[in-house]
Amino acid sequence: MTPPDESDPGSVGNMFPALEALSIIEMPEQAPIMGQEALREADRLLAAVSARREWLDTIRQHVEKVGGSRPRFY
Repeated sequence: MTPPDESDPGSVGNMFPALEALSIIEMPEQAPIMGQEALREADRLLAAVSARREWLDTIRQHVEKVGGSRPRFY
């Protein structure tokens, strides 16, 4: 049970590419291209969040199985 790799570009912690893609305001002529990039980046981040949630659920299930109380993740 290891957490997702934080150095992975798909990791939740690496959001700079998504923020960079939001610079559409500065270059409106690039809006269609950058909009598609932002959508791809959002999909990638959602997948990373899903992977993290699955990892936390695995830990929760293990703790409940061994008789501990339900952990709280904030």
